[in-house]
Amino acid sequence: MNQQIDQLQAELTDKKTKQDRLQAEVQRLESTRKLLADKTAQTQIARSIDLGSTSVVVFSPAMAPAEPVKPKKKLNIAIAFVLGLMASVSLAFLLEFLDNTIKNPEDVAQHLELPVLGMIPLADVRSSE
Repeated sequence: MNQQIDQLQAELTDKKTKQDRLQAEVQRLESTRKLLADKTAQTQIARSIDLGSTSVVVFSPAMAPAEPVKPKKKLNIAIAFVLGLMASVSLAFLLEFLDNTIKNPEDVAQHLELPVLGMIPLADVRSSE
């Protein structure tokens, strides 16, 4: 009984090896067939082009446009002007918002919540000459 099992396992191993070899051969042949089919199609296309039997017809020849499609200078300038204006206004508001310096007596009273007792005037450098 064990001898028969060993014999069947040996046959199974041989058949499995043969099956793997045949499957590899099938895959190789299938890839070769596909490659040849592609080459045949390319050859037929090349032959039909050489013989002039294509069904492509020129409807009208290509013509260059009278004016360029892009860039549209006037539109680009208008967009740049609007974006520049928006950016400058936004920057001015941002700088004003971030500015925490005291500029006048009302700022002192507002920020420190203290009354203003005195103020040093700004000296004019030009008048001292």
